Amino acid sequence: MDTVKIIATAIVGTLLALVLKEQKPYMGIVLSFICALCVFFMALPYIEKIITYVRAIYESTGGKDSYINILLKIAGVGTLSSLGSSLCADAGLTSVSYVVALSGKVICMCMVLPVVIEFFTELISILP
Repeated sequence: MDTVKIIATAIVGTLLALVLKEQKPYMGIVLSFICALCVFFMALPYIEKIITYVRAIYESTGGKDSYINILLKIAGVGTLSSLGSSLCADAGLTSVSYVVALSGKVICMCMVLPVVIEFFTELISILP
């Protein structure tokens, strides 16, 4: 039932934003941003469940807690940069959209470096 609420909110918000965009373009952009935030907050409880399950699985396998935190942060940065990029593209700012997407990818790459270094360190220690 929550899926229907999320989809209905997105459709109604999109239709209202399209109507408003014709008369007042900046209000259409603001409404689409507000709609995206509403949908995000409606999905937030499910995101929390996913994080709880991932942590439980990761801890049961004996993984380090700091690595799962890094991976969850990377997922968050990727999701937010994708959302920001899409909103910029909707506003007609394609160049800004590309820069937001690129900066999100660069930040994710920087955040994953400790995990990659640890992976290669473990790999080297296993090999003869």
